[in-house]
Amino acid sequence: MADTLIDSVTYPAKAPGADQGILYVDSAFRRMTARVPGSAPATLLGGITNSSTTDQAVTDAYIDGSSLRLPPTGMQFGTIFRWNMALTKGATGGGTMAYVVRIGTAGTIADTARLTFTFTSVATAVVDTGFANIEVVVRNVGTAGVLAGVLQLTHPLTLTGFLTGGDMVVQTTSAAFDNTVANSVVGLSMTTNAVATTYQVVSSQAINL
Repeated sequence: MADTLIDSVTYPAKAPGADQGILYVDSAFRRMTARVPGSAPATLLGGITNSSTTDQAVTDAYIDGSSLRLPPTGMQFGTIFRWNMALTKGATGGGTMAYVVRIGTAGTIADTARLTFTFTSVATAVVDTGFANIEVVVRNVGTAGVLAGVLQLTHPLTLTGFLTGGDMVVQTTSAAFDNTVANSVVGLSMTTNAVATTYQVVSSQAINL
Protein backbone atom coordinates (compact mmCIF):
# COMPACT_ATOMS: atom_id res chain seq x y z
CA MET A 1 0.00 0.00 0.00
CA ALA A 2 1.45 3.37 -1.01
CA ASP A 3 1.86 6.20 1.50
CA THR A 4 1.45 9.89 0.73
CA LEU A 5 3.58 12.40 2.63
CA ILE A 6 1.96 15.85 3.06
CA ASP A 7 3.86 18.77 4.55
CA SER A 8 2.78 20.32 7.86
CA VAL A 9 2.81 24.12 7.54
CA THR A 10 1.26 27.15 9.22
CA TYR A 11 -0.28 28.46 6.00
CA PRO A 12 0.79 28.04 2.37
CA ALA A 13 2.33 31.30 1.21
CA LYS A 14 1.63 30.59 -2.44
CA ALA A 15 -2.00 31.02 -3.51
CA PRO A 16 -3.34 28.29 -5.82
CA GLY A 17 -4.09 29.04 -9.45
CA ALA A 18 -7.58 29.29 -10.91
CA ASP A 19 -7.83 25.53 -11.52
CA GLN A 20 -5.72 24.38 -8.59
CA GLY A 21 -5.97 23.65 -4.88
CA ILE A 22 -3.49 23.13 -2.04
CA LEU A 23 -3.91 20.27 0.43
CA TYR A 24 -1.75 20.49 3.57
CA VAL A 25 -1.64 19.66 7.27
CA ASP A 26 -2.16 22.71 9.49
CA SER A 27 0.81 22.63 11.87
CA ALA A 28 -1.10 24.23 14.75
CA PHE A 29 -4.18 22.00 14.59
CA ARG A 30 -2.76 18.83 13.04
CA ARG A 31 -5.72 18.72 10.69
CA MET A 32 -5.94 18.24 6.96
CA THR A 33 -6.62 21.64 5.40
CA ALA A 34 -7.49 22.79 1.90
CA ARG A 35 -6.86 26.13 0.23
CA VAL A 36 -8.70 26.79 -3.01
CA PRO A 37 -9.07 29.93 -5.15
CA GLY A 38 -12.13 32.15 -5.08
CA SER A 39 -13.29 31.25 -1.56
CA ALA A 40 -12.25 31.59 2.07
CA PRO A 41 -8.48 31.45 2.64
CA ALA A 42 -8.59 27.87 3.86
CA THR A 43 -10.96 25.16 5.02
CA LEU A 44 -10.06 23.11 8.08
CA LEU A 45 -11.46 19.73 7.10
CA GLY A 46 -13.61 18.22 9.85
CA GLY A 47 -13.84 21.48 11.80
CA ILE A 48 -12.77 21.95 15.42
CA THR A 49 -14.22 20.06 18.38
CA ASN A 50 -13.93 20.03 22.16
CA SER A 51 -15.73 18.28 25.00
CA SER A 52 -15.77 17.85 28.75
CA THR A 53 -14.33 14.72 30.37
CA THR A 54 -15.82 14.91 33.87
CA ASP A 55 -18.78 16.40 35.73
CA GLN A 56 -18.29 20.08 36.56
CA ALA A 57 -20.07 22.43 38.93
CA VAL A 58 -20.45 25.91 37.44
CA THR A 59 -21.08 29.13 39.35
CA ASP A 60 -20.67 32.25 37.21
CA ALA A 61 -17.72 30.67 35.41
CA TYR A 62 -16.30 29.54 32.05
CA ILE A 63 -17.58 26.12 31.05
CA ASP A 64 -14.83 23.50 30.64
CA GLY A 65 -14.94 21.81 27.25
CA SER A 66 -16.69 24.74 25.57
CA SER A 67 -13.64 26.56 24.21
CA LEU A 68 -12.90 26.40 20.48
CA ARG A 69 -9.52 27.80 19.42
CA LEU A 70 -9.70 29.06 15.84
CA PRO A 71 -7.08 28.37 13.16
CA PRO A 72 -4.82 31.20 11.92
CA THR A 73 -7.30 31.95 9.13
CA GLY A 74 -9.97 32.69 11.77
CA MET A 75 -13.72 32.94 11.25
CA GLN A 76 -15.26 32.80 7.80
CA PHE A 77 -18.62 33.99 6.49
CA GLY A 78 -21.04 31.25 7.54
CA THR A 79 -18.84 29.67 10.22
CA ILE A 80 -21.02 27.85 12.77
CA PHE A 81 -20.31 27.37 16.47
CA ARG A 82 -22.39 24.71 18.19
CA TRP A 83 -22.64 23.60 21.82
CA ASN A 84 -24.73 20.72 23.24
CA MET A 85 -24.88 20.39 27.02
CA ALA A 86 -26.54 18.12 29.57
CA LEU A 87 -26.92 19.73 32.98
CA THR A 88 -28.69 19.43 36.33
CA LYS A 89 -29.59 21.82 39.12
CA GLY A 90 -29.90 21.24 42.82
CA ALA A 91 -32.75 22.09 45.16
CA THR A 92 -31.91 25.79 45.32
CA GLY A 93 -33.57 28.72 43.65
CA GLY A 94 -32.01 31.98 42.61
CA GLY A 95 -32.03 34.72 40.04
CA THR A 96 -32.22 34.62 36.28
CA MET A 97 -29.52 32.52 34.63
CA ALA A 98 -27.74 33.28 31.35
CA TYR A 99 -25.27 31.82 28.86
CA VAL A 100 -22.58 34.11 27.47
CA VAL A 101 -20.58 33.54 24.28
CA ARG A 102 -17.10 34.94 24.91
CA ILE A 103 -14.44 35.67 22.31
CA GLY A 104 -10.84 36.58 23.02
CA THR A 105 -7.40 35.01 23.17
CA ALA A 106 -7.42 33.73 26.76
CA GLY A 107 -10.12 31.07 26.61
CA THR A 108 -11.35 32.17 30.04
CA ILE A 109 -14.08 34.32 31.56
CA ALA A 110 -11.76 37.27 30.95
CA ASP A 111 -12.62 37.15 27.23
CA THR A 112 -15.16 39.67 25.94
CA ALA A 113 -18.87 38.82 26.07
CA ARG A 114 -20.31 39.01 22.54
CA LEU A 115 -23.68 37.25 22.85
CA THR A 116 -25.84 36.83 25.95
CA PHE A 117 -28.75 34.39 26.16
CA THR A 118 -30.80 35.33 29.22
CA PHE A 119 -33.24 32.75 30.56
CA THR A 120 -36.88 33.72 30.21
CA SER A 121 -37.70 33.16 33.91
CA VAL A 122 -36.01 32.59 37.26
CA ALA A 123 -35.02 29.18 38.60
CA THR A 124 -36.96 27.69 41.50
CA ALA A 125 -35.84 25.59 44.49
CA VAL A 126 -36.58 22.25 42.78
CA VAL A 127 -34.15 19.64 41.41
CA ASP A 128 -34.22 19.55 37.60
CA THR A 129 -32.39 18.20 34.55
CA GLY A 130 -31.93 19.98 31.25
CA PHE A 131 -30.46 19.82 27.76
CA ALA A 132 -29.18 23.05 26.21
CA ASN A 133 -28.31 23.66 22.55
CA ILE A 134 -26.61 26.85 21.41
CA GLU A 135 -25.91 27.59 17.74
CA VAL A 136 -24.10 30.71 16.54
CA VAL A 137 -23.57 31.75 12.91
CA VAL A 138 -21.03 34.28 11.64
CA ARG A 139 -22.99 36.75 9.50
CA ASN A 140 -19.96 38.66 8.29
CA VAL A 141 -16.23 38.97 8.96
CA GLY A 142 -14.29 42.19 9.47
CA THR A 143 -13.84 45.09 11.86
CA ALA A 144 -17.64 45.24 12.13
CA GLY A 145 -18.31 41.50 12.31
CA VAL A 146 -21.68 40.25 13.53
CA LEU A 147 -22.82 36.95 15.06
CA ALA A 148 -26.38 35.66 15.35
CA GLY A 149 -27.32 32.91 17.76
CA VAL A 150 -30.09 30.85 19.29
CA LEU A 151 -30.40 28.96 22.59
CA GLN A 152 -32.86 26.13 23.18
CA LEU A 153 -33.29 24.67 26.65
CA THR A 154 -35.53 21.69 27.31
CA HIS A 155 -36.34 20.24 30.74
CA PRO A 156 -38.99 17.82 32.02
CA LEU A 157 -40.66 20.19 34.49
CA THR A 158 -43.20 22.76 33.32
CA LEU A 159 -43.59 25.20 36.21
CA THR A 160 -40.47 24.66 38.36
CA GLY A 161 -36.75 23.85 38.12
CA PHE A 162 -34.66 25.74 35.59
CA LEU A 163 -37.68 27.73 34.37
CA THR A 164 -41.23 28.45 35.45
CA GLY A 165 -42.56 28.39 31.90
CA GLY A 166 -41.53 25.05 30.41
CA ASP A 167 -38.95 24.95 27.61
CA MET A 168 -37.48 28.09 26.07
CA VAL A 169 -35.95 29.43 22.86
CA VAL A 170 -33.91 32.65 22.99
CA GLN A 171 -32.48 34.41 19.92
CA THR A 172 -29.96 37.24 19.94
CA THR A 173 -27.55 39.11 17.66
CA SER A 174 -24.22 40.62 18.63
CA ALA A 175 -23.18 44.22 18.30
CA ALA A 176 -20.57 44.81 15.59
CA PHE A 177 -17.00 43.98 16.66
CA ASP A 178 -13.65 43.04 15.12
CA ASN A 179 -13.84 39.28 14.60
CA THR A 180 -10.57 39.04 12.66
CA VAL A 181 -8.27 38.90 15.72
CA ALA A 182 -5.67 36.16 15.29
CA ASN A 183 -5.63 33.14 17.62
CA SER A 184 -9.14 33.85 18.91
CA VAL A 185 -10.95 31.44 21.21
CA VAL A 186 -14.74 31.14 21.15
CA GLY A 187 -16.35 29.65 24.25
CA LEU A 188 -19.14 29.78 26.81
CA SER A 189 -19.58 30.99 30.35
CA MET A 190 -22.68 30.75 32.48
CA THR A 191 -24.11 33.21 34.96
CA THR A 192 -25.92 31.02 37.48
CA ASN A 193 -27.06 33.72 39.93
CA ALA A 194 -26.65 31.38 42.92
CA VAL A 195 -28.35 28.39 41.26
CA ALA A 196 -26.26 25.25 41.93
CA THR A 197 -25.60 23.86 38.44
CA THR A 198 -23.63 20.79 37.32
CA TYR A 199 -22.69 19.82 33.76
CA GLN A 200 -22.50 16.14 32.93
CA VAL A 201 -21.84 16.57 29.18
CA VAL A 202 -20.39 19.44 27.16
CA SER A 203 -19.87 18.90 23.43
CA SER A 204 -18.52 21.76 21.28
CA GLN A 205 -17.98 22.15 17.55
CA ALA A 206 -16.91 24.78 15.02
CA ILE A 207 -17.50 24.05 11.33
CA ASN A 208 -17.09 25.85 8.01
CA LEU A 209 -13.71 27.29 8.91
